[in-house]
Amino acid sequence: MPSASATGAVQIAAAFTARDKGRVGAWMRRTSTTVGDCDIYLYSGSTLLCVAGLGRNGDFHYWNGAFQPTGVTWAVNAWYLVTLAFNGATHKYDFLVSNENLAEIVRVNGIAFGGALSSIDKVLLYTSSGYVGDCFADDFRLMKWCGGTESIALGAEENPTVATTLQASAASFTGSCIELTWELSAVDADARFDVLRAEGTSDDFAALPEATVIREGLRFTVRDVNYEMGAAYRYRVYVQDASGVRILFETDAVKTPAAALTLRQNHPNPFNPMTTIEYYVPAHSSVTLEIFDTTGRRIARLIDTVQKPGWHSAEWRGRDASGRNAASGVYFFSIRAGKEMITKKMVLLR
Repeated sequence: MPSASATGAVQIAAAFTARDKGRVGAWMRRTSTTVGDCDIYLYSGSTLLCVAGLGRNGDFHYWNGAFQPTGVTWAVNAWYLVTLAFNGATHKYDFLVSNENLAEIVRVNGIAFGGALSSIDKVLLYTSSGYVGDCFADDFRLMKWCGGTESIALGAEENPTVATTLQASAASFTGSCIELTWELSAVDADARFDVLRAEGTSDDFAALPEATVIREGLRFTVRDVNYEMGAAYRYRVYVQDASGVRILFETDAVKTPAAALTLRQNHPNPFNPMTTIEYYVPAHSSVTLEIFDTTGRRIARLIDTVQKPGWHSAEWRGRDASGRNAASGVYFFSIRAGKEMITKKMVLLR
């Protein structure tokens, strides 16, 4: 990120010899409508050709000998991509502003600037508020110049990419999902994100199923709804952009709280001839699931084994332990796991 001079302007590049015309753009934002302009200046030698940016009156504006407000206002603290493109057919400039999602919000075509037929050989990013150092960097994120099929970042190497740069990331259990968020200070227009997950201390990361990346400006969110209670997960986010594929960030372990032994109401209920019973086991334990009549006599034992944590289910087909059909009436189904036990009532209708 360039540093500002004491005058509030920073020269990004000094020379573009024989690079005739093209497009210049800068990401900009303002923290107030009262602290001065925020502009791109294009020069041919010492001649100022054109100016475009965010004005202190809250408008987007351009300069063609006098400042021309567009009548479209900008929002405080929002990022905008301001672009000046030379139109070879008209030998004039087109002024374009897009929002963070690259949706066009301002366009003025065919603006005549002094010296338009001259080569652009110097570009300045400027703020009249006198910002210096980091404060100035907060106003400008990216500068790019394009001539023909070239893409040159001013003052940088040829064929650069817009760095997808992480500002912050977080991961937490919300009660209904594990939510990952990350914020970027810049993102390549073609960037794609892949989210992988590993359980416990394992380094065996696998693609997160049904992972949808939700974007709001430069903030991204992924929600993991396929998790087990009482487990721990780590996440790794990869970014693929013009510079290749790399790890953007990796989270610490996110723990989900252990759930208690849970027994759901059977369904359907009342039933004939079959019903399903679902239950949650919080830890590896010996599990029994049994059916009793109203006298307390055991009619059937559906489950009697050691089971791992998680959701399980069993079916009762309305028969006793000998395979005979049970009579219509009220029955109780009871689950025991370790020292815990839960009982619920159901109705069989023949």
